[in-house]
Amino acid sequence: MKRLLLILSPYIIFCLIFSVPFIIKPSKHSEKNNNIIDSVNVEQDTINDNTIETIDSLQIIEDNLNEVLLNKEDELILLQDDAEYKLIVGSFKSEIKAGELSDNLSKEGYEPRIIENESLLRVCVAFSNSSEEISEVKRSLEDKGYKPWILKKY
Repeated sequence: MKRLLLILSPYIIFCLIFSVPFIIKPSKHSEKNNNIIDSVNVEQDTINDNTIETIDSLQIIEDNLNEVLLNKEDELILLQDDAEYKLIVGSFKSEIKAGELSDNLSKEGYEPRIIENESLLRVCVAFSNSSEEISEVKRSLEDKGYKPWILKKY
């Protein structure tokens, strides 16, 4: 028993020393805590207002960028439809296979587009009015093991 008291005595003394101020004047400590809590709440309210304003302005910017992106996408589709040459990497009846090829090409740094043509889905990697530009991309794809072909506009 004496041994247990000797082992526990430093812990008991420590607890008594640090708990006495709370036991003697608990109201003093609770007031400090309330002031701290109040100031934290006020700061959080201010931060929340600023955060909401920032989020709103970021949302407006994002909406504007999405609108510009949609316009550019429409322009790109028009250019693609009017292009004299299109570089096709694959033609499929299955959307899944066209999507897989498109994903693989995207991973390799290309920007493939899936073009619907009657019953076929064609994976197009490049389109241009210049046969030289199309030929360069074609060679790079052939070096990677693909078998692309050029579709000419009639």
